Amino acid sequence: MTSRTEDETLLKECFERGGCLRIRHDDLERGRHGGVELRLVVSGPTEKREVLRALDRLQIHHGRVYQKRPGTRRWVVPIYARRGVIAFLKTVRPKGATAMARRVLESARRPLQAPRSRRREATVPPART
Repeated sequence: MTSRTEDETLLKECFERGGCLRIRHDDLERGRHGGVELRLVVSGPTEKREVLRALDRLQIHHGRVYQKRPGTRRWVVPIYARRGVIAFLKTVRPKGATAMARRVLESARRPLQAPRSRRREATVPPART
């Protein structure tokens, strides 16, 4: 059984070695919604299992794990939701965590948009007599 600090250290080393934070803003012209993704790149199935166990023990939810390229030994463990990314940054505290957390929180402040109106054909209701 490993301790909490060992889990945090493992995740911190993994993120600083090859991880990244990706923030995509809304692009309403193209109909795309923005989002946040934090990627942990691990090398091999053994390290993948260790990272997944550490995330589970720290109660940080992750997305579906996938191979970086088919046939290679590198795997990506994504964390998608803003809540999960902020939890990771606050718990693990990698280099630049404060600035990254600020960027993630700022990305959540979307400009107010007028509600979408549906096109309705003008129909005249039947007259009551």
